[in-house]
Amino acid sequence: MTRIRIILFFLFLVIFFPKNSFGQDTAQYKLKKNFKQEIIIKNQRFRIYNNWYSGGGGLAWNSAIPNAQTVIAVNMNFHIHQYYFRLGGMISGDNFGLWNNYQVHAGWIPFRRETEKYNLAMLAALSYCTGYRYIANNVYDNMHPYAETGGYAEIQWIKKIQYSVGIGGAFFVNVDAKNTIIGLRADIYLSDSYKGYVRGKEPVKLQ
Repeated sequence: MTRIRIILFFLFLVIFFPKNSFGQDTAQYKLKKNFKQEIIIKNQRFRIYNNWYSGGGGLAWNSAIPNAQTVIAVNMNFHIHQYYFRLGGMISGDNFGLWNNYQVHAGWIPFRRETEKYNLAMLAALSYCTGYRYIANNVYDNMHPYAETGGYAEIQWIKKIQYSVGIGGAFFVNVDAKNTIIGLRADIYLSDSYKGYVRGKEPVKLQ
C-alpha cells in the first residue's frame, strides 16, 4: 500500500502541473529558442536560462520519530535547454551532528519562475534514504540500518538580494516505506546567471 501511495503522489504532481508537462507538439513550424538569451540590469548581463545552487537548514517532522528533527540540505539545480532538474541531498537528526536519516534525490523541476525580485520553483523527485530505527529518546538501532526508495517534493521561494544571490525558504516532504518526513528549511540561493558588464559600460577604475 505504501508503494501505491508513492505512485499516486507522483501522479498527482504530474496532473497538478499539466501546462508544464511534456506534450506532443502539433505545430508544423516553431521558433527556435535561444537558450543563451540574456537580460540587462543596470548595465550588467544575466543569463535567462541558468543553473542555481541552494543549501540551508531547518526543522522537520518524522512520522517514525516523536522528536522534531534538525535538517541540513544541499542542492544543485541545472537545466537542459528549457527544462530544469535537481540533484540534492539531505541529512536529519535529533540534534546537529546526531544524524539518523540520510537522503539523496534526483528529479524534475516542472515549474520555475524567476524575476528580478524572486525565484520560485517546484520539484518532484525520486529519493533514496538510509537511516536507523528509533528505539527511545536519542537511542537508535545503529546495528541494523534501513534503506528505502521513495518520493520527494519541494516548493522553494527565494527573495533576491541581487539578481544571482538571494535568501528564502523551502517546504519539503519525503515519503517512503519506513517514514514520512515533512519540514521547513531556510535556504541560501546562488545562481550562475551573471555574465559581466555590457561592453563599454564597465565601472571606471580609479587610478
